[in-house]
Amino acid sequence: MRDQDRCGIYVLRFQAVDGTPPEAYVGQALDVRERFATHRRRWPDIVTLEFAPTASDNLDDAERRTISTIGREASLRNLLLTDKPGGWGDLEVSVTDRRSALLPWERDRRATIGDESSESDWGRYWRLRGMAEYSDLRSVLASYIHETVPDPVLMSGGGWALSALPKTQATRRDFRLCTVNCGSIETLYARRLEQGGIARVQVHINVSADADVSPVTEIPGATIRCPIYRSIPTTQIIAENLALARYLLTLAPVLDGAYALNTALMRKGSRLFGRFHNRAFADDILTGIHDRLAAHGSV
Repeated sequence: MRDQDRCGIYVLRFQAVDGTPPEAYVGQALDVRERFATHRRRWPDIVTLEFAPTASDNLDDAERRTISTIGREASLRNLLLTDKPGGWGDLEVSVTDRRSALLPWERDRRATIGDESSESDWGRYWRLRGMAEYSDLRSVLASYIHETVPDPVLMSGGGWALSALPKTQATRRDFRLCTVNCGSIETLYARRLEQGGIARVQVHINVSADADVSPVTEIPGATIRCPIYRSIPTTQIIAENLALARYLLTLAPVLDGAYALNTALMRKGSRLFGRFHNRAFADDILTGIHDRLAAHGSV
């Protein structure tokens, strides 16, 4: 076969499998012999090769026409240029390292938002967003992220991470609504506690151990303790409700101490908790910050 005769359109046919449509592959090549050798190594179930010599400047059009024709009689392994990309069956598409999506041709078999698991990132965010405490919690988080996290947009999911309804030491009457991590440790978390049928949200805010936040102890409902983290010494401020947490996040010693801790942790470069970052939840908090700034003409 002369070199010019090796240029053209080819069709590969594959070994039939009982109960499934026949499969084929349509391609173009300047040297079909060389291309076929490559396909043979990839697909050992090839049974026939059909070839039509074609001028090199007409390969694209000829390939599209052939795909349209062959696609009516066989399931094509080509993912592009076909009326049935990915074949006649369901196509599974890897979306993340943890999840994949199924793309069926039948509309009534498609997955919808109603099928989303309540334990997925979106599901956890929607559950949290539906709770009575969400609006006040969102306000506290917006203040915290805006005032104490450097460049929160670009560092979202990297330098800082936000989880929704984490399972950390959770019980039915005592569970976390959220956790903020900067670098390698948690820097804020909110717990929903229920006692005697009455629920409240307790907010824990970590600050640098060097920060002088002793005046906070004079505020009713606020306490201080020193939790033990291996990576860095901290002081923890505990607010017994969301309104108090919002107030504490207006005090310069608290903001300065939290910023010093968060920045030191982020500068260490750890992304240990990035895999727990809830992008939908974080984006809502960032949107809340933007809306607050816009209302004051700051953006």
